[in-house]
Amino acid sequence: MLDSFAFLAWLRDEPGADVVQTLLEKGKRKHVRIYASWINVAEVYYVTKRRSTAVDRRLAADRVLEVIENLPIQIESVSKAEAVGAARIKADHPVSLADACAASLAKTYHARIVTGDPEFESLDEKKEVPIEWLPRKSKRN
Repeated sequence: MLDSFAFLAWLRDEPGADVVQTLLEKGKRKHVRIYASWINVAEVYYVTKRRSTAVDRRLAADRVLEVIENLPIQIESVSKAEAVGAARIKADHPVSLADACAASLAKTYHARIVTGDPEFESLDEKKEVPIEWLPRKSKRN
């Protein structure tokens, strides 16, 4: 399960991009199944649009969306059961609702979350869902 942190690291060639690239290559060869939530893809879209220096920021975000849609991943909607699961996770952990949705979907698919987002530390500590940690950018960057 890729969260927005993993997508953004890969798109920007930041620390952890190589890990995500290796995972995507395995997905392309059908050695692993890779999931993402439309909620996390939406996060990538709005972050891209907000931070883009392109003249047409919406076009830049639309292009990123097209790239993501063509990756060897399954982008999943959130069902009622997963939404309620996300709400329970959000109630018990200091995470965003999008991160809680990723965790809920990861539980559904028995998947690990690939991320470097420190919000997942609480989930990792309590063993709510397996996490594959990506390196984080230093605060100086």
